[in-house]
Amino acid sequence: MKETFERNMSHLPWQNEEEFYDMHSREIFYNHDFYESTIIGRTDEDFLFFILGELNLNHTSILIDLGCGSGYLAYAASKICKKAIGISTSKECITVCKERRKESEKLEFVQADMESYVHKGATHIVAMESMGYADMSETFKSANRSLTHGGIFFIREVARLLVETPERYANRKYIEDYFCYETRISADIISCARAHGFEIMELKDHTESQNERLFIDSLKYNKAAFNLPHPEEDIFAKKIHVKFQKVQEI
Repeated sequence: MKETFERNMSHLPWQNEEEFYDMHSREIFYNHDFYESTIIGRTDEDFLFFILGELNLNHTSILIDLGCGSGYLAYAASKICKKAIGISTSKECITVCKERRKESEKLEFVQADMESYVHKGATHIVAMESMGYADMSETFKSANRSLTHGGIFFIREVARLLVETPERYANRKYIEDYFCYETRISADIISCARAHGFEIMELKDHTESQNERLFIDSLKYNKAAFNLPHPEEDIFAKKIHVKFQKVQEI
């Protein structure tokens, strides 16, 4: 398996998450609202409706979107909230957000990293499959500093399976190398959150195997991955939604 699936990052034109999104932001986010569509529901609007429903925002809410992608979620939240802030390490990603979504007193896009970004008084923080790019402990620490007591940290994440076949392990390593991304088991995410002043409110598994297979299959045709091994259809991870609440200062 090692000879078949092990990949050399020197073959790819990016070495970290910031470089990946600097190269792909216009292709990915200028024409698409979410990186992956139809994960829940049939459209990006369906998915947005689900996420906003989970957050229960109101006119006093201040939301931070960690790894804001196209800015779609932050933009929609700003229609409800007092303030919505989207952050990304990628300069190009933030440029695309500002081009697609007009900033205002209620909407802001900032180039920053989630490990150190702090906006005190926030009531909600969202991380949509972005925690795998970051130091998890430092991100929870900054989130605690940003959120008011009782504030919500909503995470959608790719979670590692507890039991991995050789094929699943190889697929996971492929994805982690390709996206410069780290997958973690659910228990580690929850444990880290608790160590930084959060308690879990809810955990949901929203894996949809067919969509996952289509996504994996699409990587075979990415020019950057040409002539490189690609994942097979054996699902290597699950998509989880975890809602945390800040219960103490750290």
